[in-house]
Amino acid sequence: MKTRSLSFLFVLSLGASTLGAGSIWIPEELELGKEAKSCYQPMKDWGIGMLSKNSYELESNTFQNFAKESANFRLSSLACLRGLIKKESDRSAILSGYEAGIAREDHLFRLELKILTSSERDFPLTPIEMKSVKDWTETRVQLVEGIRNLTKEGLLYSDKDWENKKENLEEEIRARYGSLVREREKFLFRLSIESRASYLNYLAKFTENSL
Repeated sequence: MKTRSLSFLFVLSLGASTLGAGSIWIPEELELGKEAKSCYQPMKDWGIGMLSKNSYELESNTFQNFAKESANFRLSSLACLRGLIKKESDRSAILSGYEAGIAREDHLFRLELKILTSSERDFPLTPIEMKSVKDWTETRVQLVEGIRNLTKEGLLYSDKDWENKKENLEEEIRARYGSLVREREKFLFRLSIESRASYLNYLAKFTENSL
């Protein structure tokens, strides 16, 4: 995989998504990948830092805005991808491409964890902070898996079910995105100021070749 910018990595690690925290990405080299490219829409740049000033004033409005934008983009991507499905073999190709995109997202998140837990950084994590990483990772896996499963359901819906269920689907996805960004924020506040700054600074300069 070629070198990638860190803003790209951060958005992927937040969620569940592909080249943006909401849009669904299918590798272009796969079947229907070129057509699916038009279904990807980049979100606004949320940066790689924290959204709250301190742990006592978590920015719920900002989280809600992030969650709403993410869910809107995901549903828009879903609707676009569904429009590419003309026969069942198309659905299978889209689902296969979606799984391939997920595999690349997971690869990038493993790289982010490698940065986070590296002993080569200034101010490496303490044992207590390593426990926080474990807890955050487990929470993230559950939330991201929920978003991915809901997305897959949306790809499998009949046209009738899609019309009847898409509003509730968006609501469910938005709730998970909100929890995802809030839990990441809480996790970052559990790190020492020095360790958090070291991690985020390293992240900002990240390329895959730097590991």
